[in-house]
Amino acid sequence: MTSFGDETRESIQRHVTEEATRVNWVRLRIFYIFVMMIEPLLMVFYDLPRMRANMAPFWLYRAYFGLHLAVFVYSTVNVIIAGYILKRPFKRWTEYGAYVSASLVLTLLSFISGLDQVQSVQITVFVINVMMSAMAMQLRMPYNIFVYILPYMTFVFGLYQWQGNRAAAFSNLANGSIFFLGTIVATGFLYRNFKTALEKTRMLESANQKLNYYSTHDPLTTLLNRREFERCVSLSVNELEKKEGKGILILIDIDHFKVINDTYGHLVGDVILKAVSQRLTAHLKDKGYVARWGGEEFLIYLPQETDQHAVILAEELRKCVSEIPFDIGDERTAPVTISLGIATFVPPYYPNFYFAFKEADKALYRAKAFGRNRAEIADSAKLQTTRERAES
Repeated sequence: MTSFGDETRESIQRHVTEEATRVNWVRLRIFYIFVMMIEPLLMVFYDLPRMRANMAPFWLYRAYFGLHLAVFVYSTVNVIIAGYILKRPFKRWTEYGAYVSASLVLTLLSFISGLDQVQSVQITVFVINVMMSAMAMQLRMPYNIFVYILPYMTFVFGLYQWQGNRAAAFSNLANGSIFFLGTIVATGFLYRNFKTALEKTRMLESANQKLNYYSTHDPLTTLLNRREFERCVSLSVNELEKKEGKGILILIDIDHFKVINDTYGHLVGDVILKAVSQRLTAHLKDKGYVARWGGEEFLIYLPQETDQHAVILAEELRKCVSEIPFDIGDERTAPVTISLGIATFVPPYYPNFYFAFKEADKALYRAKAFGRNRAEIADSAKLQTTRERAES
């Protein structure tokens, strides 16, 4: 399957369809609002005066009045429908709904054009309607044929029914058919241009998103990289400082990772790194930030937590890694344990975060010195003294 960036061709086509449908409903809504203003004027200043004067043919102006009223009511209903649709997520029926809506209003207008043949040989109104709609709407094949076929058939019926001059009827049929076919070609061409432009924009956005993702995430584990982690933590700590909150750092190291690489190979080592990162993030459930700090080390930051909760969380993380061996392929498993160093700190951020990190690093080394597969917490009193010295 061909893809653009991280998106498939199908997903981009779906985006094009959604955007085209949105554009169609926006433009239809504008068109219907315009019609709602024009139709009452036609009824008041054209239809009603001729009906009151009993101008012949009498049925014609009553028919005009009825059709203009129908177009006005239909437009009012569609303005409401369009407003409803545009406020909600895209559904497949909304695409077809735009086609049906446009086809029906063009059919009504074509019927009015047909009535014009009673006293005229002009088809200007029909031509203007189809060409303006072709320029406004984004219609792809074969849906553009579906939209225009009923108005065209109504136009042909009007010529047959009400144009008494056979030569004029034949001329109008030829001209109307040319504009009908031209409209089909034009809408297909305009939609292709619309689709191409939108695809290029979407491809560029997808490529930029992909580039931004790889610039902020570790390519192996997909965790935040060191630079992005520090940026996110900096923003969070600024909020902590306003609330006088507390932050937690948990530095994690995979025990005997060199032995794992030497025993199973570096490819298995990569599998272990990815699997450990997945277990850590799954257990944390977006409570904070997790980064691959370097090599087999991970660093976790959580805001607004207590020392007691930090110790409990570290123990939970240790168990979620160590209690279930890791699948390394070929029906083999490998036991993995981690050591953790915990430190808490109170903003302001500089220099407390880095002091806290050093203390977490020392706590991690204590955990390793005491036998690994355990968690140690830094001396909170020492951190507080360090903070007071930094502030003074």
